[in-house]
Amino acid sequence: VFPLTGILRCSECGSSMRGVSARNGRHYRCAGRTDRTVSCKAPQILATPLEAALVTWLADLLNHSVGVEEAAVKVLEAARSRFERAKRLYIRGEISETDYDTEANLWKTQRKEIDEQSYHAIIALSSAATEIVANGTFASLECKRLLRGLVEAAILQGSALVAVKPTSAFLPFTTTALGGVSCNSGPDGI
Repeated sequence: VFPLTGILRCSECGSSMRGVSARNGRHYRCAGRTDRTVSCKAPQILATPLEAALVTWLADLLNHSVGVEEAAVKVLEAARSRFERAKRLYIRGEISETDYDTEANLWKTQRKEIDEQSYHAIIALSSAATEIVANGTFASLECKRLLRGLVEAAILQGSALVAVKPTSAFLPFTTTALGGVSCNSGPDGI
């Protein structure tokens, strides 16, 4: 089982990484290089340390997280606060009606997502993360499926795991676990 196949991204060319077995153990190799679709010189990487790094990331996330209910409430409160600020700016004439409408629609969408589905997804996915961390590995196909619900991509630099992109359903949990730290990389700055 190579649980990170398709999730890992090559540090050299950005292609996905694929699991391979060799005499000296399990490795991940650049799929673009293997398929000869790109000219990539990235070496193959040992699987065990990468998988352990991802388990460590999940464990750290769970150790620093607030309760699941609190996570959903914090995300909803941040969205409400942003909308209230946009409302004040519109009343003062500092933003246009179009910008205000955009913020109002964003608030409505975020509120609906948290109320209807994200809250339940957060609960399910945090349980999945807890199970993976408890096992300490992605040894089963079930763990691999759970991982796909948690992580969209994991970025390598050389042989080190340097970034993890959570799935959109798991993002509210990760954001509140990190204390609402913003990296200013998305449309909402999270």
